[in-house]
Amino acid sequence: MAFSRDARTLAPTADDETIRLWDVRSRKPVGEPLTGHFGNALDVAFGRDGRTLASAGSDDTIRLWDLRIPK
Repeated sequence: MAFSRDARTLAPTADDETIRLWDVRSRKPVGEPLTGHFGNALDVAFGRDGRTLASAGSDDTIRLWDLRIPK
């Protein structure tokens, strides 16, 4: 699980091969879940720019997500 630098967005990992972003203030999901891992996402980290999320999965991959693209 990771918080964005401004602490407005939370990115927890899940057991369903997705990563869902949450608005901390409203406690509501932001956009559609991020999908692409063929296994659980084990760890996530926001980039310093706040527009990139990195995730490491049990499928031995690391993915970079551009959070500026509407989902």
